[in-house]
Amino acid sequence: MPMTINGEPEAIVRMLYNLVLGYEPSAQMLAERAESLRAGRASAPQLAALLATESAPGQLVRAHAPSGCVYVGPAGGVALEEMSSSVGYEPWALPYFLELCRPGMSVVDIGASWGAYALPAAQRVGPKGRVWAVEASAQNCRTLTRSAGASGVDNLTILPFGASDALGCRPMPRQPVTDNNNAIAWDRAPAPGELDDYDLVPMMPLDLIRAQLGAVALVKMDIEGMEYRAARGALELLREQRPVVFCEYSPTFQQQGSGVDGAALLRLFADLGYSFEILHRAGPREPVVTAAAIERVEAAWRAHVADGIGTHLDLCLKP
Repeated sequence: MPMTINGEPEAIVRMLYNLVLGYEPSAQMLAERAESLRAGRASAPQLAALLATESAPGQLVRAHAPSGCVYVGPAGGVALEEMSSSVGYEPWALPYFLELCRPGMSVVDIGASWGAYALPAAQRVGPKGRVWAVEASAQNCRTLTRSAGASGVDNLTILPFGASDALGCRPMPRQPVTDNNNAIAWDRAPAPGELDDYDLVPMMPLDLIRAQLGAVALVKMDIEGMEYRAARGALELLREQRPVVFCEYSPTFQQQGSGVDGAALLRLFADLGYSFEILHRAGPREPVVTAAAIERVEAAWRAHVADGIGTHLDLCLKP
């Protein structure tokens, strides 16, 4: 007897992911596969059979992105699904970021993770350009190294440390291999009995190596609330090079990661003469150049969270 599954497409997709793979689908894959069921392009048994062919979580798989990059990482990682989605990774921000990548340019990706930004940027800047991938997680650095090789990228340099405003080291909780979001534990020190669950990662201000980075034209910061400390540690670079900066913004994360309110990060860039552009996920980009820019960005973030769109707002900061 053929298998039949009844219910709303979204509920069916979630159920199959959990039964077959043991984890929740990403928002993009949920939407795409639910639409396939709704439009009749696939049946629930066909989707179940497709998921059954996917590797078990932790096993390395290859994901081909619309950008042409190849990502090699552990199966079950939500980021791999998002990178290989037909919609593309962070479509409200990444294409705009890549538009600004020019041949020969030097780009710094702070919080490079698995390379969703760093690898296509390296392709865009070409052999005379350079992408510096700053990444605190050794686990993520391994994934990025594999993916760079699979993508034929040889103009990317991985810098395995965390960007901050002081030289030293900080504890970082170890994550499952399928999780690419790692956050420095800045606001608390682990107890001696907890140390085996943490890695101690080196921290460094980018200003200490700015001469080696060259003429930086573009920066991306996505470091789970450490953006303020990273910017403080790169003040001379920002003053001298005046790069365009793509930055995640969350007052909640800033308080946890940097110990400051969100407005402190915005004031830092405003004092450097930067203007703000809000990268809305469900609408056009919004330039904000008035004296009330900080208030407008914070209001947009609150609305963003209240509408359930996400935990952070994406900004483009222009000198």
